[in-house]
Amino acid sequence: MRLQRQGYRKWLIVGVCLTWVALAGWYEISAIQRASDFSAAYGGCSGSFTKRADCATGNMLADDRRTFMQWVGKLAIVLVPPIALYGFTNMRARSRLRARGRSGHQSA
Repeated sequence: MRLQRQGYRKWLIVGVCLTWVALAGWYEISAIQRASDFSAAYGGCSGSFTKRADCATGNMLADDRRTFMQWVGKLAIVLVPPIALYGFTNMRARSRLRARGRSGHQSA
């Protein structure tokens, strides 16, 4: 009976984790902002061609850095909670097994 219960808990945790990844991933990825193109980066840049090109390149790099940090945040929201939940439940199960093993040895 205990093995069945442990298997049930394991699959319940896996199901919760996969549901979280699916729903949070869908929500986070559906909110993607369109990446800027070079012509949009030229907005607000004035001066000679080289100054405008340098300004646009700087704007695009800043936008790429911001986009990268947004994606890191999105991945953290999607992946960290299920990994933490799965790790916590495994750690708790191992500590229970160790406690049962110690109590079993003491009674013998």
